[in-house]
Amino acid sequence: MTFTRSPSSLFSYNKFYGVDVVVYCEGGASITMDLVLSGAGGEGTPDTFYWSQFLGMISSGKTFHVKSVGSKPNLLLIAEQVINSDVKTASVCMDRDYADINGGSICHSRVVYTQGYSWENDVLNLEIVKDFLMDYIGAGTEYENAAQNLTSAYMEVDKELCTPIKCDAARIKSGFSGIFNRQKPNCHIDFSSEPVLKIPEIFSKCGGIDVNGMGHLNIQPVKQCFGHLFAIYIYHKAVYFIRQVFKSFKISYEHFIRNVTSKTFKLARVEGDMHNYVMSCQGAL
Repeated sequence: MTFTRSPSSLFSYNKFYGVDVVVYCEGGASITMDLVLSGAGGEGTPDTFYWSQFLGMISSGKTFHVKSVGSKPNLLLIAEQVINSDVKTASVCMDRDYADINGGSICHSRVVYTQGYSWENDVLNLEIVKDFLMDYIGAGTEYENAAQNLTSAYMEVDKELCTPIKCDAARIKSGFSGIFNRQKPNCHIDFSSEPVLKIPEIFSKCGGIDVNGMGHLNIQPVKQCFGHLFAIYIYHKAVYFIRQVFKSFKISYEHFIRNVTSKTFKLARVEGDMHNYVMSCQGAL
């Protein structure tokens, strides 16, 4: 079905999907805003999976259809139209990125951000990933060893990535590419044996970047580092630990991230940081 290519066309798509609100999020194929206006976009992405579960916890009485439209610039344009036109049938959900460090977030009831840098950071709580390990290893000494090694990996991220995060944020705020490779995050991980972050190489990219003005910030690396890098790193760590017990173990990245997302929202319906954050968004969208 083809829609009229005008900004206002975004705000009638709820009728096409038979819902109260169409929620636009990141993810899926990279597409132009012109294609978004013509109705292009994706369903069934990891992003729509996350946001659909998030929205399922908001007791608004509304129905939602979640649609991935590629990159954040598209979402910012949609958010601008939603706010300027006071639209009630479209909303935007997106990653926070470095808004807590660099500022620039949109404060509006029809725009919701992740709690951390990205939704991947929000679902990769240490206890959630430990539960994932338990599913495949089972209780006992082998699980305890894997859980301890996983804890060490999280502690390493917290210890080592504070300065690189500041440098990455400072570069982006100045209009340059960050120090983390967004297209190839795997390049920051050494896969020669147990996956490890290339910490010296990451720090080598921080030379000459002024972060003195960020000294007062309380950086939480697990929550605020580049989310896709963190997610890929923890995925490979978890698979490695399980393979120490079951050598032929395999699971795709998407299967892994959907698993921990489901675990996150199962817990969030009862308690925890995600529960509190979703409840704070009640009334939005």
